[in-house]
Amino acid sequence: MNTKRKKVLVDFGLQFRYIGLAVIVSLISVFAGWYSCWTIMQEKLLPAFGISIIEATRKTAYKNLYISVAILLPLVATLFLFFTHRLAGAIFKIKKALSEIENGNIQKIELYDDDDLKNIAEGINNITEKLK
Repeated sequence: MNTKRKKVLVDFGLQFRYIGLAVIVSLISVFAGWYSCWTIMQEKLLPAFGISIIEATRKTAYKNLYISVAILLPLVATLFLFFTHRLAGAIFKIKKALSEIENGNIQKIELYDDDDLKNIAEGINNITEKLK
C-alpha cells in the first residue's frame, strides 16, 4: 500500500471538530495566561509605578497578545489538520469497508503505513477471514 495520502482533508466534519477543539483550548490557554500575568502585574506594579506606566504596559501587552494569537491559531489549526488526517483517513476506510461487508462483499481493509487505528483494521480483517 502507498505510504502517503494525497488529500490532507479526508473527513471535513471529523477533522474540523478536532481542529476547533484545539483552537478553543489554545485560546483559553492564551487568555488565561494573559489574565494571570495582567492581574499579577497590576497588583505588583501599580503601587510602585502608578497608573500611567500600567496603561502604557497594557497597550503593549494587548498588541503582543494579538500578534501571538494571530500566529498561534493558524499554526495550531494546521498542525491538527495534519495530525487528524491519519485518523480521519483510517476511519473513512474502515466505515467504507464495513458498509461493503454489510452488503455481503467481504474485503480486506488496507490502510496506509502511517494511519492510526491499524489494530482495529487488522481485527476486522481477522474477523472477515473467519467469515469467508
